[in-house]
Amino acid sequence: MKKLIVGALLLCSTALFALSAEQEYDARFGALLVWATNLNASALNWNADCASDQTKEGCAEWHAVLTEQFVMFIEAAKSYKNEEGGDCAVNLRGRIVKHEVRVAAWNVNCVNKPSNEACTTETTALATEVDVLQKELAKCAATEKL
Repeated sequence: MKKLIVGALLLCSTALFALSAEQEYDARFGALLVWATNLNASALNWNADCASDQTKEGCAEWHAVLTEQFVMFIEAAKSYKNEEGGDCAVNLRGRIVKHEVRVAAWNVNCVNKPSNEACTTETTALATEVDVLQKELAKCAATEKL
């Protein structure tokens, strides 16, 4: 789980850094990435403090709040629309948001379910998707302004 969350954080940071030079900044995209980064950081903190002992005081409440926040993020991010048929950066933004929705759904449905086969499969798929998106982001940044 830590690798998945760290990968998501790295993808968000890379995308935000690449966007900093953009002249036509997509504020909604930037806000969604900041929100996703903060949620993933909170999930990483919860994992460090509570994953091994969920009966620890405050852990259940913390997890419930995190889950609610991830659900709100999913709803907001699903309504994100980017321009169709645009340049590399525009197309990549939509894919990054969809990826962050998958990470959020994974956090809601799969945290502390290591033996769940569907969650294990999704973990692998998300890790692969992070690698693909990072490579495409680097390629896109090399050819045009994000």
